[in-house]
Amino acid sequence: MTGPELTASMHAAYVHLLEQQFGLRPGRDASQAQHLDETVMQLLATSPHTDPADLYTALAAGLLPQMLEVLATSMTIGETHFFRVTPQIEALRRVVLPDLIGRHTTDRRLRVWSAGCSTGEEPYTLAMLISEQLPRLQDWDVQLVATDLNRAALEVARLGVYGEWSFRDSPLDLRTRFFTLLSGGAQRSLGTAPQWRLNDHIRGMVRFAHLNLAEDPFPFVSGGERLDLILCRNVTIYFGKDATQRLYHRFAEALDPAGWLVLGPSDPVPTHASALDVTALNGALVWRRRQLARLVPPRSPARAAAARRPSTPRVPARVKHPSAATSEQRRNPANASMDPLVHLQAGMVQLGDGAPAEAIDSLRRAAFLDETSALVQFSLGTAYRQIGDPSRSRSAFSRARRLLAGLADDQPLAGGIGVTRELRNAVDAQLADLDRTRS
Repeated sequence: MTGPELTASMHAAYVHLLEQQFGLRPGRDASQAQHLDETVMQLLATSPHTDPADLYTALAAGLLPQMLEVLATSMTIGETHFFRVTPQIEALRRVVLPDLIGRHTTDRRLRVWSAGCSTGEEPYTLAMLISEQLPRLQDWDVQLVATDLNRAALEVARLGVYGEWSFRDSPLDLRTRFFTLLSGGAQRSLGTAPQWRLNDHIRGMVRFAHLNLAEDPFPFVSGGERLDLILCRNVTIYFGKDATQRLYHRFAEALDPAGWLVLGPSDPVPTHASALDVTALNGALVWRRRQLARLVPPRSPARAAAARRPSTPRVPARVKHPSAATSEQRRNPANASMDPLVHLQAGMVQLGDGAPAEAIDSLRRAAFLDETSALVQFSLGTAYRQIGDPSRSRSAFSRARRLLAGLADDQPLAGGIGVTRELRNAVDAQLADLDRTRS
């Protein structure tokens, strides 16, 4: 006698529930769909219910909120480590934080949010960078909030104890500057592998909190304040398209005028309706709140395409605005760089600027110079989708998937902009979305 099974219609109901409650869009390929089904059945065995439909009814009614959170967090991968994605870290260190500190020399206050912080390596990295920029930190009112849906990950973050894996690709002196190697009984209680405890100064700079990005109020905003910097990296790769753009619009509303947003390299880019403009900073793309008198909610695709785009905000003098760089390349193609990363970055900037046809030109140059780059093919697939060419889009995404097939999940992508697992998830999501659109 076999136990209960998750039917196709019941699977679809769980997918809809997760998207409705958390913005997540799971089950995009066969393996993810199977993982969802298996997780539901595991939860069923620990619940007071005996049938997947009864469990669904209880979850949808809000009767088992923590169990629903467990289901949601099982659909994501908490991939993180200290000083992750080198170009973005350098952009924070050299441009973003100096810009914010310069803007707040009078009131001496900073409001920073790490959204989707996982086990804490990202917000603690921010704390280290801020402490480097402000040697007299005690003279400033710096509030750094880190949030996540995963309660277990937050407990690890609060503990501030990390193993070797969290330090990959980090500065060589990181552990000697900010950590203490555990020994004796403390080490044995946490396992046999070496463990390092973060010092109290950096730990004390970060406040951790549980938060559902799709529904809960954002930090500081409910108190009438605005955020100077939001990091939300490799989170929206798990979101549905509409939920992603709604979140970006809320980010823009939560940011101080000219505040900064840092997304993951594989995350979908904000549309014009999000009121965010892209800036290229030497290998990294970052976003700034457009300086409008009032932000308007996202419009329908037809109205958004017809809307006149507002002017872009001022950027620091040391930063060349992306539109200037790309127009220069278009005027002088013979002088274009032979570095594929230069053309990849130009293409990603053009995508964010709403110029997919120009992005395709840049990305095809990048593909010519580097036939093995899955990120180039992923970006090409995105550009072809934006111009309404699903056939070429599917071809590019499929090529990206083939290029990623033989790589280890934790292998860094070229330029230090993420790892294979994250890009593979993003590719699968795009292909699955194309399948849904076609059907």
